[in-house]
Amino acid sequence: MRSLVLAAMLVASSSAGAQAPGEISKPDLQHANGLGEAYRSCLHDSLGERYISNEAADPMKLSREIETSCAPQLLPVQRFLDAQGYAEAVVRNVLVEIKAKADGAAIAAVHRLPRYRF
Repeated sequence: MRSLVLAAMLVASSSAGAQAPGEISKPDLQHANGLGEAYRSCLHDSLGERYISNEAADPMKLSREIETSCAPQLLPVQRFLDAQGYAEAVVRNVLVEIKAKADGAAIAAVHRLPRYRF
């Protein structure tokens, strides 16, 4: 009985030591950013098309629709980071960072577009 308790404690302590990494490595971050290129392209294309074709009466609704339509493009990034064993918080932070950079780039690109399309 005593050996059974010791064995259970040993298994618990060894699994506790195998926690998910708390920080992402540079090569994995670069790979995740590369996988996020599809999201950036989708966001850029969708925002440009909808911004020009719509009056954009409600910009928050427009941005929410665009982000929702492009969100599946981030699944490869999430799968890659999950497969690497990163903690959920690290995966979420990387996804937020990719989204933030893509949002800023798409908005900047839209501002460079001509005001009207002929």
